[in-house]
Amino acid sequence: MITIKSEREINLMHEAGKLLAATHREIAKMIKPGITTWEIEEFVDNYLAEHGATPEQKGYNGYKYATCASVNDVICHGFPQKKH
Repeated sequence: MITIKSEREINLMHEAGKLLAATHREIAKMIKPGITTWEIEEFVDNYLAEHGATPEQKGYNGYKYATCASVNDVICHGFPQKKH
């Protein structure tokens, strides 16, 4: 079933997309050897909160995180970790 979005809903989706893109740009500036996925997690959680947003997956079926990042050859969707 396709749900037709109202103009208001489309505008909200547009704003959310802009915030997501801005978040990704900020994360890209952080990525370097030695950074942990936990540092990225904390940044994203705070950045979204500062912009009045919440990570949609946080709390879904008990998932605790704002991100699902992994490093190099780790599985594609990992849990943020404090280790390097």
